[in-house]
Amino acid sequence: MNDKLKNLILKTKQAEGSKFVYDEEKIISESELQSKNSISIAMLGFTMFGALLSSLAFFGFLMLFEFNSSYYTLLILGLILIAGSIYMSTIVHELVYESFIISAYLSGIILVGYSLFGLDLNDNLVSIAMLAIAIVTIIFSPSYMVLLLAVLSIHTSLISLINWNLQDYYGEINYIYTILLAWFITFLLMKESFIIARYNKLSKIYDPVRLGSIAVFLVIFFLNTLSFSNFDFEKNSILQALTSIMIIGCILVFIFYRLSRVLGLNDNERILALVLTFVLLIPTLFYPAISGSFLIIFLCFYVNYNSGLVAGLVGLVYFLFQYYYNLSFTLIEKSGILLVSGLLCLGIYSVIIKRFPKDFKNEAQ
Repeated sequence: MNDKLKNLILKTKQAEGSKFVYDEEKIISESELQSKNSISIAMLGFTMFGALLSSLAFFGFLMLFEFNSSYYTLLILGLILIAGSIYMSTIVHELVYESFIISAYLSGIILVGYSLFGLDLNDNLVSIAMLAIAIVTIIFSPSYMVLLLAVLSIHTSLISLINWNLQDYYGEINYIYTILLAWFITFLLMKESFIIARYNKLSKIYDPVRLGSIAVFLVIFFLNTLSFSNFDFEKNSILQALTSIMIIGCILVFIFYRLSRVLGLNDNERILALVLTFVLLIPTLFYPAISGSFLIIFLCFYVNYNSGLVAGLVGLVYFLFQYYYNLSFTLIEKSGILLVSGLLCLGIYSVIIKRFPKDFKNEAQ
């Protein structure tokens, strides 16, 4: 690992020239620390699930002994747990101990939320309080998993604020939030190297922000698909189509400004790639979850983010199955749609294979 990193530093120094200044020992030590505490997406899921179970068990213990009779006590205890977990995350960097920190932080979030609702505070105030706690966490905590919980809390708080204040227009605002999230993720991943190199603080929270935003993006689509069988086209068709068009626009922007340059496409080939992509995705105009999954797959593949790539592929398979199952067509018509889509995908794949630069292919591996 050190040899590869040293070679990368040497190549960067040669490319940048004499003006390139760096601290090799600090870079290597940071790399060793990240490698030591790295965690796979499966292990992350198990850790989060375990933290949730332990937090619920702790909350149940408090309810069993009737600690819920005093909401102020629960509020103070929750704030202590949150503050303590944030402080501990700044001095403890071992992955084993971070599991306890996550449990404490999540328990604090549950207790604060429960106590605020128990005190009959306005729903907006509760959401704003949870949002403020999440922002403070992002400012002070360096822990990856604590930051991930804070990012998820921010998205949940924003969606809750929308729900409380715009209940009559929640469906419309939900689609707008999805569109904004799609453009945010596109900007975040297309500007990844710039953000990491330019802003030190943002580089430290970049990974959890990326994962949390992608997770919320896909979960929103998953929740929307649960009611797709009862889809009201007269009411929601325009919103669905608008969401799909905006997401497809993100994909086309990515292909035009990033992928086509990496593949070395000329102007005619670039236009052909854009047209093929649009033709491939236009049948899913009223089902934006599919184009959303493609967006995540393209972006994560471009930045070599395997966790997001796997999540996008899993989401794509699930959403395609739901889309195919709920189509109001005959079996032959459904098979024809799948056949044409498959041929288009194979055509795009063959073009990419023929024009795939070796350097980019090696990076993807």
